[in-house]
Amino acid sequence: MAEGIDSFIPDDDSGRQALRVQGKRHGEIRAKNDYPTYIYRDRRQIEQQAATAFQENIASKRQVNEQQLRQLQQKSDRDWKEIHKRDSHTWTWGYHSTWQQVKAEKIGEVQHPLNKWYSHVSEARQQFVTAYVTAYLEYTQPR
Repeated sequence: MAEGIDSFIPDDDSGRQALRVQGKRHGEIRAKNDYPTYIYRDRRQIEQQAATAFQENIASKRQVNEQQLRQLQQKSDRDWKEIHKRDSHTWTWGYHSTWQQVKAEKIGEVQHPLNKWYSHVSEARQQFVTAYVTAYLEYTQPR
C-alpha cells in the first residue's frame, strides 16, 4: 500500500525528522543531477525548486489519504451495515455499536491525519524546504 501523510505530520519529532530526511534526499538528488553544469547559486531559486518538490512529493502522499477518505465516504448505508455485521467484534464500539458509529469511526480514522496535516502544512513545508536547500548547497559548494 502506498504511504500516506501520517508519518510526515510535523506535530512531533518523528514527523519533523521524516520531512527533513525527505527534503535532504530530494535536495541531494537534484544537486547531483544539476552538478556541475546546471547548478543554481541563488538561494531563492533553490527554495523555489524545493517548494515545487515539496508539493509534488507530499501531494502524492496526501492523495493516498484523500483517496481512502473518498472511498469510505462513497460507501452506501447498506455497505456500512454489512461491514458492521461482519466486523462488529473488532471495533472499538464493541458488539453494541451501530453501523453509524462504525462509519463515523472509520471515516474519522482517515480524516484525522488529513485535518492535522492541513493545520501543520506551513511548518511541514518549512522543514522540507530548509533541508532541501541545505543539502543542495552543501553538495554544490566549491570543493
